[in-house]
This record gives sequence, C-alpha cells and structure tokens, in this order.
Amino acid sequence: MRKDDVRRVITVFVLYKFIALNIICHSHALLLNPKIGNERRSLFSAMKSMKSQMHSNIRHEKKDVSLSKSDVLSKHSTVTNNSKIPPYNTEEEKNKQNKTPTNRRQILKRTFQTCTTVVLLPLTFQISPAKASSKKNRTDGYPVQKSEREWSYVLSGQQYNILRTGGTELPYSSILEEEERSGIYQCAACDNRLFDSREKFHSGTGWPSFADSIQESVEVENVNLIQKNLVGAELRCFKCGGHLGDVFKDGFLFVNTPAFKTGKRYCIDGAALVFKPNDGSESVYGDTPPPAESNDLPSFLQPPKINTRPVDY
Repeated sequence: MRKDDVRRVITVFVLYKFIALNIICHSHALLLNPKIGNERRSLFSAMKSMKSQMHSNIRHEKKDVSLSKSDVLSKHSTVTNNSKIPPYNTEEEKNKQNKTPTNRRQILKRTFQTCTTVVLLPLTFQISPAKASSKKNRTDGYPVQKSEREWSYVLSGQQYNILRTGGTELPYSSILEEEERSGIYQCAACDNRLFDSREKFHSGTGWPSFADSIQESVEVENVNLIQKNLVGAELRCFKCGGHLGDVFKDGFLFVNTPAFKTGKRYCIDGAALVFKPNDGSESVYGDTPPPAESNDLPSFLQPPKINTRPVDY
C-alpha cells in the first residue's frame, strides 16, 4: 500500500497514543505494588550503611600506611558480608521475582522494548515499492477480459505494471498530476469513464487525487474499517479489473477541496489513466512524464559567453 504524508501523521499519532497509555499503565502498576517500595527502602538503607562503613575504613587505611593489600580486601569483604540485604524468603518467590518486573528500571525497559517494536514495525513496509494487497483475480467476473499476453501488447510497460500487476508509480512522475483542464479521466486499458475533472484536487502527495468517482465505474476492495482508514483500500476498474490506486477515508483533512465534502480521497496512479479534454484537443496519456523544469539562471548569474577564434583550414 502507498505511504503518504497524511497517513504517516495519523499512524504516528495512534502509535504514540498507545505508547503513552502503555507507560501510564506500567507506572500505575508500579505505584500500587507496596512490595516494591519496601524492598527499595530496605535496599537503600543497607547500601547507605555499607557506604558509611567503607568511608570510615578508608580513613583508617590512610592513617595506617603499613596496612597490606590483603588486609584491605578482607576488611571490605567483612563489610559486605555483615551488611543486611533482604534475601528472598523462598525459592518460589525468587523465581517469581525473576519473571516479573519489580523495579522501575525493569518496567521502563520492558515498556521501551514494546514501544520500539510497535513504532518500527510499520516503517518496515517502506523498504520496497508498494504492491496491491488484494489477491482477487483481475480477469474473472469482469466484462472486458483478455489474456495477459494480449494485455502486454495493448498496454505500455508502465501501464501493464500498474493495471495488471498492481504496481505503484513514483510520485510526481505523471503529467496528469498537474492537469487542470476540464474533461474526463478514462481507464487506459478499456476506456471506461472513471473520474470527472470537477472532482480533481491537489493533495500534495504526488499522485492525481479525486474526491469521488463516476457512478458504477470503480470497484473498491472490501476491507475492515481500521485498514480502510489507515492503510486504504485497493481501487479497480469496474470493467477490466485493472488496478487504479487506493481510496482513503481522510478527505476531511483537505479543507477547501471537494474531498472535504465527500470525506474520501481517491489516490490514483497517473499511468492508469487517459485524460480526454472537453475542448476536443488531443488526449493526454498518464504514463507521459511531466515536462522538465527549466533550470536557466537569471541573466546576472549566467557565465560570460566565450567567443571562439575562427579556424583557418
């Protein structure tokens, strides 16, 4: 599925909301466990007494220069052995203590590991180009049917990759993304009328976007509500079954556009479309790349022209 900026914002918001809830739950469990507080207080008191005894021994060692190294080590070992650290009462309690987190550091460590896994998991889907996830056949049940060999002859390489294999083009790679004339957008495979130019708007994602489709022209994949809101649903041509793109339920984010009224955003691969202008001019194929931007420098920044000497032959 395609990853765009709007969906990333929504996904990150949901993930960090889950992270905050997870941290609050762990912290609440830590505060409600009185055993943890008692053990920590007893441990800190034992460590404090050990520290005071060690400092006193160090002061005596500085005065007694002739004290040997073995004697110093023996003194330190007696201090450690005499300090009262609360042991485990039973073997069962010791095993239980090792399995469940009992201090703040262990709880935060486990929470961090869980949150890191949740945050990094969706990022792994951006490693390779997106492919349509639906496993439904693109030939059976559609009015226009051809063999894959015939489709490969009729369509260009980019059109075949998108319409028949469910591929995705790069953003800003279609000339139709900047098209603003009035007209009809048709399927590049079967000439099915798909979208009206009045429903087209600029979403900033790099793909031609529409607020709605012509009635009974497209087929939307049947997915659950969560996937449809966050990841989107595959969109196919109703006549030939060709992959067109994805439809998202985030149209409310695009204020002052037709998508704000419909609540939907049809994110379409330009190579799957052919634009037919209403003025009768020549059709525009979506697999045509946009014109290259001129990188001409202003006149005051252009280098001086070099006049070459005439060559005498």
